[in-house]
Amino acid sequence: MKKKNTAGLIGLILVLIADAAMVCLEARSLWNIWEGTGKRMFIYYTQDSNILAMVICAISVVCSLICLARGKFARPEWIRRLKHIGASCLAVTLIVEMCVLVPMNCRRLSDFPREFRYGMLYGEMLYMHTICPLLMIFSFLFLEPGKKMRGNVYIALVPTLIYGGISLYMNYIRAYIGPYPFLYIYIQPVYMTIVWMIVIMGGAEMIALGMHALNGLVTKLYGRIAG
Repeated sequence: MKKKNTAGLIGLILVLIADAAMVCLEARSLWNIWEGTGKRMFIYYTQDSNILAMVICAISVVCSLICLARGKFARPEWIRRLKHIGASCLAVTLIVEMCVLVPMNCRRLSDFPREFRYGMLYGEMLYMHTICPLLMIFSFLFLEPGKKMRGNVYIALVPTLIYGGISLYMNYIRAYIGPYPFLYIYIQPVYMTIVWMIVIMGGAEMIALGMHALNGLVTKLYGRIAG
């Protein structure tokens, strides 16, 4: 029992550190972006997904502190579900930027290193596209073991679906253009917009499923080690 309590305490402290780091990094980076672009920052999925992750991690920090104060090391399951949603959305941000937007900005193959540095490693994008997504993914996969929550996969799609719906509508009424090439509904054929939406949402579902599956594998591994 003592060994189990010690492991629970260590796990809680680690997740608290990771979540607190996320909140600090996100707040710093988002504030800098706000100072540079103002309210326009909210039209980007990158910023919106990072704001969502910051809020989730802030809630998680409060929950962890309450658990520590009460001497209870097992956190509520709904916190883990929220972390899955945040990690899935940031994984979409990471993968779409690296595998879709960076290549789309390349006129030739030799442009890829430059565009990769600009999109993934330059300025605040280092935090928005790389560090924070990776930290959130790591935190969920390795610091949030627990039971299966397959139904949460579809809930994790809701933020991306809401963003896509609002962005398409705002493009339709010409409130703004884009901000991503696959949202240029008046520039590309209608069928291409439909194809892009299917690809993005299908990819988001696969990412959420993958996050859930990997978390399950890590949970089983921890169980074997503890056993």
